[in-house]
Amino acid sequence: MASAVPIAQADSLAQQDGQAQLAPAPQGCTVLVIEDDADVRSVIRRSLEDEGYVVLEAADGESGLDLIGAYAGPLDVVLTDLEMPRINGMAVAEVLGVFRPLLAVVCMSGGLSPIDLAERLSSTSVAFLAKPFSPEDLTRVVADALGRAQEVSALAEARQSVLRSFPVELKLTVAADLVASARRLESYHERRRYPR
Repeated sequence: MASAVPIAQADSLAQQDGQAQLAPAPQGCTVLVIEDDADVRSVIRRSLEDEGYVVLEAADGESGLDLIGAYAGPLDVVLTDLEMPRINGMAVAEVLGVFRPLLAVVCMSGGLSPIDLAERLSSTSVAFLAKPFSPEDLTRVVADALGRAQEVSALAEARQSVLRSFPVELKLTVAADLVASARRLESYHERRRYPR
């Protein structure tokens, strides 16, 4: 599982020379926006579409999870509000952490204290965006979450590639060595005598 992504708040995002440094949206990246306020959802959609993202929408966590399950196309980022009826954003993030661990997730909220925020997000690997935020802040956090997810995905693929390249005989030898080592450690532990 991916390591925790640092919380990114709009007011602490880096700027150079007074201008925001925005990474361009990769062509065709798809973002699912889960937000119960239709006006906020519409503003987010326009901001992301202006940057080249394909945007899907859901009005609450239950609808969002249903859409994720039914959607046949690629999905790159889920941007979800934390406070929603039916299924909240924290539950969405936890479900995705189990079933889609390589999917980038960004939670957003405007009413949580730093302590509440730390408690809610401590068990997840999601980024956070504090409301209200500017279109530039939104784009930056989404692009950063996407970049981190792509790095984790590339690392996982590289590991799988290395494992696939080992011949079956070598994999069996490594497994046998691990079992033998485990048995030796168990024997040492039972006798309470360890090699020097």
